[in-house]
Amino acid sequence: MQNISFIPSFRGNPMILIYNHIFIRWATRDNGAIYWKCIFKKKSECKASLTTSSLNTKIVSSKLVHSDHKDFSSLDVRLYQCLDNVGKRSREEHGSIHSIFRDEINKILEQEYDKEELASKMPKYDNIRDRFYTKRNQDIPSLLKSLETIDHSLQRFQNTTYKKRFLRIIAFASDIQLEILSKSKRWHVD
Repeated sequence: MQNISFIPSFRGNPMILIYNHIFIRWATRDNGAIYWKCIFKKKSECKASLTTSSLNTKIVSSKLVHSDHKDFSSLDVRLYQCLDNVGKRSREEHGSIHSIFRDEINKILEQEYDKEELASKMPKYDNIRDRFYTKRNQDIPSLLKSLETIDHSLQRFQNTTYKKRFLRIIAFASDIQLEILSKSKRWHVD
């Protein structure tokens, strides 16, 4: 088969794009084969399906006759990728999710897509905002009840940007105090 690739869904799950049609993972069989159905199975009762050997692009069997529904354009695929990027960046970056969303939309606008078509297909930020905050909050620990409940096992709390282990110290200081501390060779902390 040609022109087959994986794209992320709005929730980050893998989908298969083949011949301008998208298939979602429907079931995993005992032998490890994955059964995929057309994304329009529920809306237009499309019976198109395919089976892959595990999570790769080798198709074992397929029935690619679709019912009467639209094909996916390159803009549709780009929007799925855009929203996946927003989800990933919302977990990795600490900036405003709304500004991350705008930044990814601006990347699409820089490309040669029709702006009116983009405006009609792009979901509104208010409708998908909660999804991105949920992704961001997955790594944030719940409020502490005591110091013993601090979980230092998460890798992101143990490494610097240089991937070296360090002890994190919380300090309440003004900008001037932080500047003085940064110039000091030693700190004495109570």
